[in-house]
Amino acid sequence: MPWTRIRWDVRQRAEADGLDMIEPCWLVMYRVWARRFYAVPAWPLPGWPDVEAETVAGLRARMRQAETSSYGLGGSVSGDREEAAGR
Repeated sequence: MPWTRIRWDVRQRAEADGLDMIEPCWLVMYRVWARRFYAVPAWPLPGWPDVEAETVAGLRARMRQAETSSYGLGGSVSGDREEAAGR
């Protein structure tokens, strides 16, 4: 019996690829195993090496917060982690 490859979450992966193209300062991907969008800055970002969210809009908001925070303008990118910790 031949093996058939299954393409999981094709739409989400395409969205992540599109966002990666328009965000040159970030490496953006869709983590199929976690079913979450994930981004890593392409520059040193002290204190927060990555951001993730369930939607592209949520990821973009967290990316902007990380950028703001890295430039000393305030902001927090810990929303998902605080939610997971029950805060």
